[in-house]
Amino acid sequence: MAGQELGKALAVLWGLQGFAVRYVEIREAPTATRPARRIKVIGLEDLRSSHVCSECGKRHHTGVMQEGDPRMWRECSNGDFETYVEIMPWRVACCGGTRVESFPWEASGHRMTRRFFERVAALCTRLPVLRVAKMVGLSWDTVARVDQAATRMALGGDDALVDGLRFIGVDEVSRDAEH
Repeated sequence: MAGQELGKALAVLWGLQGFAVRYVEIREAPTATRPARRIKVIGLEDLRSSHVCSECGKRHHTGVMQEGDPRMWRECSNGDFETYVEIMPWRVACCGGTRVESFPWEASGHRMTRRFFERVAALCTRLPVLRVAKMVGLSWDTVARVDQAATRMALGGDDALVDGLRFIGVDEVSRDAEH
């Protein structure tokens, strides 16, 4: 299988249709709070013919300019490394200025893919937030925000209908002493 075909096949396998995998690299990820660690970065190329405004969702066939630095989103880990997808996004002229385009894989309001968001949210249904945070290598606050957003979505969003609600039960709610 040729390199470009393999890149497209990997993109389909990972649910990134409309994109091709250009490279997969193992990098050192410098952090201020933890010792340097190795991460896997999946570099993507956009094969789509349009760009979507991150604010209003309108499609644009041309971008104003491509960002100078790539953006990264946390993805479900493959193997022993934290995994990220990386791409050079475009800016589009929309909503009274320029906006960085949005991507179909990103979880809105979080710098992670929807697939990773859903995995973290699913873990939160069975485990305490602190345990999930340690498992996936995120902060307690980030996992708590994912859990809160997933709960809000499961209840129908911010305008959940509670007319006629008579009882609500809460069982075994606690905070770990480490937080």
